[in-house]
Amino acid sequence: MAPILLVIYLFIFVGIIFISWNYFNTPEDTDEHQAKPSKLDDFEGKKVVFDGHLDINRESSIKNELKTRNALVEERMTEDTHLLVTGKNPDWLVVDEAKSKGVTIVNEMDWQRLKKSDETIEKRRSAILIEKKKQVDSAKIV
Repeated sequence: MAPILLVIYLFIFVGIIFISWNYFNTPEDTDEHQAKPSKLDDFEGKKVVFDGHLDINRESSIKNELKTRNALVEERMTEDTHLLVTGKNPDWLVVDEAKSKGVTIVNEMDWQRLKKSDETIEKRRSAILIEKKKQVDSAKIV
């Protein structure tokens, strides 16, 4: 009878250690697994100018995307412009002016690559979250 009680106490002890280990080591509690802001999310109130010949569809999609992110799309470069998106054959005087003012200059193709890499990160992040939902919570078993 005593060996059976010893085995039962051992299983209870191991179960408590297992549950507490999983409770204190869940990734949701750490800051590193929280959603990080996207590279493309920080356009709130920033002014963007387009220059050069951009593909019409690509230009309209970039403008719509920037507007949904609350960016201000302008026609001319000003002192408080934050981003210059260039297409083919941009006006090099505008590019030089942007460089002298410290404006970030992005080619339309670089913008698409940045957007695709950002979407890839989001897909990976959502896949990890789906995988976590499929895992069994040991607290629910006991």
